[in-house]
Amino acid sequence: MTTLKEYVRERAEIAEKTCMTGDFNAMSWLDLELEETPWVFDEFFDTPWAELSENEQPERLAAIRSVL
Repeated sequence: MTTLKEYVRERAEIAEKTCMTGDFNAMSWLDLELEETPWVFDEFFDTPWAELSENEQPERLAAIRSVL
């Protein structure tokens, strides 16, 4: 089982390798991922993104960002 930290870092490495501009920023990439598809990280949490309250969503985002 991959940890959240491993998952985020592996995906960031892949994104960096495919970056066409040459100025990849991992945190900007992660912010965009979280904005567009926050539910892709659901497997690492007990509660799916869609079931989180508006107060819980920022906590989830902060937890994901903290591993990068």
